Amino acid sequence: MTSTASASIEFLDPCPIPESVTSVSQTNPVDYYYTAQVPKMQFTLTPFLVEPQVCPFTYSCAMISGPAGVPDLCALTDGDSHGVFDPITGNYEFYSIDMAKYLPGQYTFEITGTVGDKSDTATFVMTLVDPCPTTVLSIIDPDPFEDQTYILRNP
Repeated sequence: MTSTASASIEFLDPCPIPESVTSVSQTNPVDYYYTAQVPKMQFTLTPFLVEPQVCPFTYSCAMISGPAGVPDLCALTDGDSHGVFDPITGNYEFYSIDMAKYLPGQYTFEITGTVGDKSDTATFVMTLVDPCPTTVLSIIDPDPFEDQTYILRNP
């Protein structure tokens, strides 16, 4: 005579209730001078920490400050201007040539990393710089101009 035993095994997902979610200090991207796509402004997120480490994050973006009247740049498609946020990596890129609509200045973004029912936030600052006041015109050496003296009405 043979007998058979049966049992149910339930595998639980450890991520709906992680032990901890912790943001880390972020590095601001380099200043952006309205150079369109080359080079575009790129922010690379320093990943948040989660315990247990197998839990994947979902990231979200919100622009929390910037010049008055400028829309949220986290998800922007407007002609030659684009702001793209990746919810998996937390990375963000921006490019534009429209200084009138997307004014020069500092824009503060808040990134929220969420795993299950826990989340934390970190910020970074994107600085848009008007390239016109920083433009320098100069004559390269040798100077092609010579000092000349002219007498009016002299042939």
